[in-house]
Amino acid sequence: MGSKTVQLFSISSIRIFTLLVHFLITLCLIWTRYPAVAITLSPGYSSKQYHNAENSYLAVISFSIILIILEFAMIPVNYGKVYFRTIISLSLDLAAIFFDGWIILDGLSWKSYVPIFIVCV
Repeated sequence: MGSKTVQLFSISSIRIFTLLVHFLITLCLIWTRYPAVAITLSPGYSSKQYHNAENSYLAVISFSIILIILEFAMIPVNYGKVYFRTIISLSLDLAAIFFDGWIILDGLSWKSYVPIFIVCV
């Protein structure tokens, strides 16, 4: 009888984990949006200015959440296979986790999320 070895950490399981963490941290950006939006506005900003900036920020986050969900949907297609695209996607998710966490913890401007969205999502 042949024995089957079980890999504890395959590239696919690590990929799923990093994508899940990326998704959760991106969701956290919604709940921490007030300081990220308020820091970009000048002192004495109006309610309309705040809502415009907040709506722009929420649009970018919503679009990135949609793209992450689509990436989740593509996991069964590539599960268990190691492609160059998988390694790049894993690396970009790790970078996004780092920079999204930095935005949340340091209270950076919401405009600093736009380059992360362009590159990492």
